[in-house]
Amino acid sequence: MRVSYLPTYSQFVENYIATHYSSGVGTFRRLAGGPSAILAGALLTIIAFSRLSPGFFRVVFIIVGSLTIVAGIYFSLRPLINIFLVRLRREELFGSDIGPTIIELKDVHLRITENQEILELPIDQIKSIQHRAESTWILTQGDYLLFVPREGLIEGDHDSFISSLEKALEPDEEE
Repeated sequence: MRVSYLPTYSQFVENYIATHYSSGVGTFRRLAGGPSAILAGALLTIIAFSRLSPGFFRVVFIIVGSLTIVAGIYFSLRPLINIFLVRLRREELFGSDIGPTIIELKDVHLRITENQEILELPIDQIKSIQHRAESTWILTQGDYLLFVPREGLIEGDHDSFISSLEKALEPDEEE
């Protein structure tokens, strides 16, 4: 069983944002970390101006508070910065000269071919299969994400590929 597709920049953006904020690894930290740091930095700065007399400690609190605010802004905007950096290289990563991504289901492994690189992944390393509206995510150990789009496939059928993969993941009842 095999599917192939040409990955697009819009698919990358959708999957990146969705996995960044909802992958289950550090979700709360990713959602609230930046705004919390901004709030903490603002409170440090406010305390420095209102409670401390002018001097060395006031300057230290203002510098620490300002750096915390800047770190919080960076932490909040980091996904957008990463998307922008990929956008600058989108012709290299998603251009017409890039070959299709091919995912093949062999006996006990998935064979992924992308940009002339081949990866063989044992199917026992697949942690979950998540069905989404426009694609299906295959999450593996090490928190890698493979996605199979529902539409735009060059070869294969999404539903039959995913159902074959789910059957391969089911434990044999005879064992």
